[in-house]
Amino acid sequence: MPSLRSSQHSSTAAAPRKDRSLFGLMAYAGVAGTAVGVAILAADALIANFLTVEVSNVESARTLIGSILGGIITVAVFSLWMRTVVVGLVSDQFSPRTMAAFLSDRFQHRLLSVMAGAIVIEAVLLLGLSENPEDPAPPLATLAAIAVALLAVGGVLLAIRRAIKALTLPEVVRELTEKVIEVLDSQERSDTQVEWQPPHEHGQTVYAASTGWVRRVDTDALMEAMPPGCVVHLHTRTGDFVTHRRAIATVSLGRESDRCELEAIANAIHIGRTRDASIDLALALGQLVDVSSHALNGGKDSATAHEALVHVGAALEEITAARLRPVHRADDEGRRLFDDKAWLAHDHVRLFARRMRGAAAIEPLAARNMLQLFWHLRKTAQEVADAQVIAEVDHQVRVLLNLAEHHGMAEHELEQLRETVEESFTDQAAQAPPPTRE
Repeated sequence: MPSLRSSQHSSTAAAPRKDRSLFGLMAYAGVAGTAVGVAILAADALIANFLTVEVSNVESARTLIGSILGGIITVAVFSLWMRTVVVGLVSDQFSPRTMAAFLSDRFQHRLLSVMAGAIVIEAVLLLGLSENPEDPAPPLATLAAIAVALLAVGGVLLAIRRAIKALTLPEVVRELTEKVIEVLDSQERSDTQVEWQPPHEHGQTVYAASTGWVRRVDTDALMEAMPPGCVVHLHTRTGDFVTHRRAIATVSLGRESDRCELEAIANAIHIGRTRDASIDLALALGQLVDVSSHALNGGKDSATAHEALVHVGAALEEITAARLRPVHRADDEGRRLFDDKAWLAHDHVRLFARRMRGAAAIEPLAARNMLQLFWHLRKTAQEVADAQVIAEVDHQVRVLLNLAEHHGMAEHELEQLRETVEESFTDQAAQAPPPTRE
């Protein structure tokens, strides 16, 4: 399995950094473009006091700069259009959800801001020209306009090259895999051992504050909202879809006289209209699984499916090795917070297997690749003593064989799969990977 840690940042505790908004970048580019344009015009005015350079007249310069301004606008539109064309050409290899993530990325936002800055520079130079058409053309403004135009053309070529490179299969799979590891590293962890206790039979139920996807559970805000002696059991997790009727937590007070702001408890569970792959580990992994699933179900591309499966397996191994545990918290004043529905490693394994096993059971090569993935995953689970992952892998292997038989896989192919399982998926024979058969 490929190593996924070599290209990661050393800091794993920090939450994923939020990108600046496109509006903010465009505004910054506009201000910077205005400043550059004004500086060029000021330099031209300063030079005119000491030196007269008559390259042409203002009327010719206005025509040139105006033409360049229109050309840059056309170039900006063309660069975006070319990116859309490239996305369309490779869209049959990926699911719509995966492609949507690549239609609006940081590089495209930066390109738009650079183009906006170039347009503003040209507009400022055009508006700053003398009203007398017979005056000498400002040399710096004329040269700057030409230089900006050349940079804009270079930006288009860079955008096309970047789009082609970024949307190749290896690049997309690598980026999606790195995103999974980044989200995994940002997951909240707690080494504190808190003895679990059941919720009170007369506990108060907390309902979702709004309808949408659970994006984040703010455990610090939950602890602050709890009175001393209060116990809260969470019944939801990141990636769940909830409504106003959905119970998301149970509050058990230490004394009948205590009061707890249930609204504050509900507001500590952040709900949004969409899921966020930068903090939702299940969604980040799901985007990677989409590539393999789409290749098998839609494109019938076993090579693409295999390459994606290799990376999915490596990501699942990292998730298993991370030893995800429920984040239970407690303090000296008797507050207790229990995460009763935390994402654990075997949950991610089950989610992946349920999406892939149906299509893999039809294609013998995909089935063998799945068994390879399960073998490596089981080995990792044995190393970290995760019995739940081992049990889940063994169950999914049995389901895969049953589905292959149900879908009518050729008898000799099915027999090879059974032999592979018998030889490799036992504790006695777990030292050798499943054999590869043609």
